[in-house]
Amino acid sequence: MRTSAYEIAALCLACFACSCRSCPRPDASKITSPSAVADAEQQVLRKYNVEQLHAVLESRHRKTLSRSEPTELRGMADASIASYIILKQKTIYNTDWRSDYCDIRDPRKLVVANSVAALVTADHFMQTQDRLQLVGRTLGSEFHLCTGEAFYSQPVAAFCTAFVAGADVLITAGRCVGEINSARVVFGFNAERRHGDQLTFTTDFPAAEIYTPIDVISRQVGNDLDFALIRVDRPMVNHPPLPLHLDGPVSVGASVYVVGHPSGLPLKMADHAFVRSVSNQIGRAHV
Repeated sequence: MRTSAYEIAALCLACFACSCRSCPRPDASKITSPSAVADAEQQVLRKYNVEQLHAVLESRHRKTLSRSEPTELRGMADASIASYIILKQKTIYNTDWRSDYCDIRDPRKLVVANSVAALVTADHFMQTQDRLQLVGRTLGSEFHLCTGEAFYSQPVAAFCTAFVAGADVLITAGRCVGEINSARVVFGFNAERRHGDQLTFTTDFPAAEIYTPIDVISRQVGNDLDFALIRVDRPMVNHPPLPLHLDGPVSVGASVYVVGHPSGLPLKMADHAFVRSVSNQIGRAHV
């Protein structure tokens, strides 16, 4: 089996709707209409991509002043930055094709899903010698959503997604390694069984499905690249590396899908997407 380069690149995304579980949720009463962001502020904000702006808000949310936060942004209100992100980033394009693990029927995609893991920080798990228990709020309470939003009552625990690239190596987004020293790699954070319209979520895991990051092998963020290779404490048994497509660029119109933990949720898949454009070997698709 060979996995498309754009399937692999998509897996490396932390999620489909928000770049990480801890994306700050500014006070809704203070968020202005995107069109209301002052022209002068927009001129400044245009210099940065969505991921960089998310990182600024996350740093503020954690009450830590990042040395990398540009000086020209330090005096700008959270609400202005959040409004600009809303302006630039549509969360869902056309039909929402996100589905839970238990609804994946394609055997090939199940193989891919088996090698996709959640990255979880110390404040979202309790670990003993032989078990790990995820802890966290629901998506609705974490992001102050309306009750009708998709996945409203599902648990939120991950802050990023990673996939297996070698016996003890994973690939994730470059922005995800800041908290990697205290994180755990967890396989199987899924919706497993249906009880009528209800889902059962796996939040308790044996030690065999838990791995500890020990090294950042490589990392690059910027110039349309956002990835990191991390090494874990031992080979990942029963989760084989996903093969990379290295045979040249993909064509516009090629089908793609993503598998990951959007907004920290149990594993999701979104398909029915295609490559819209290719520039400098970087493919862009709406998923």
